[in-house]
Amino acid sequence: IAKGQWLVFIDADSIPSEALLLDLKETLKADRVVGGGATLCLDRELPAFWMMWVHAWNGISRCFRLAAGSFVYCRAEAFRDTGGFPQDCYTGEEIWFSRKLKAWGRKKGMPFKVLSRHPLMTSARKVSLYSRGELLKTLIFSMFLYPFVRQRKGAWFMWYDGRR
Repeated sequence: IAKGQWLVFIDADSIPSEALLLDLKETLKADRVVGGGATLCLDRELPAFWMMWVHAWNGISRCFRLAAGSFVYCRAEAFRDTGGFPQDCYTGEEIWFSRKLKAWGRKKGMPFKVLSRHPLMTSARKVSLYSRGELLKTLIFSMFLYPFVRQRKGAWFMWYDGRR
């Protein structure tokens, strides 16, 4: 059981730079935020169509203050008080958790901060592992059908089918 004041969740296939970790350290030292996330960059260049989605996500993340699941930090107290990540969905739990953290922080005058000066490097391997059709299917599920399929493990094959 974690006993610190802060919790940091980083995906195993993501590599935070020293600069990002120093930015996080300064943010936590200031002790004025409830938590947050980081913008993303990929570990290699992809065709423009896929890079557009990464840039779009970074804009959405900054604008709406939503953490990507590959990098989430928060006060341990806020994690406990909000119940942490929801257990009733197979993907997108970081969005629901971001919303709960923002509500908790709003009551205490603490903002949710997405760090953007030093993006988190994360793996682009799924683009190599899955066909364009499979990737598009996942995008459609994420953007248009999420409320109807969030509890269906089979809809989120990219995370659960074992391809590595």
